[in-house]
Amino acid sequence: MVPLVNRRNRISLSVVTIFMIVNAFVHGQSTLGTLRGSVSDASGAAIVQATVTVRNAGTQVSRKTRTDEAGVYILFDLPPSRYEITVATPGFTIQRRTDVELTVNAEEVVDFNLYPATIESSLGVHAKGRRPGHDG
Repeated sequence: MVPLVNRRNRISLSVVTIFMIVNAFVHGQSTLGTLRGSVSDASGAAIVQATVTVRNAGTQVSRKTRTDEAGVYILFDLPPSRYEITVATPGFTIQRRTDVELTVNAEEVVDFNLYPATIESSLGVHAKGRRPGHDG
């Protein structure tokens, strides 16, 4: 006859082993990935509330999110594919990364540095002594 303490240890060990196998099976079956990164300006300061658009190159399906107070974005549960990531916020140039490959159960980190947008203006220059619209 097996002592009671030994029997309890074996049952406990069996329960723990089954739990570990089930846990590994559940987590090991994920086929989705995660894209995350940070968005900052040229000085390294976080850009808050920048719009991050992630487009699946295969399906053309897009998802959007915004950066948090630390300038960080994260998108979970993306199917493996190649992605295009676009970051935009007022006052800064739009940045885009193409061919970002996300594989099964992977987490890819893609950081962005945005630069101030330039304001283009046009200035009309006319020849001295002539007015626009007059030929003489």
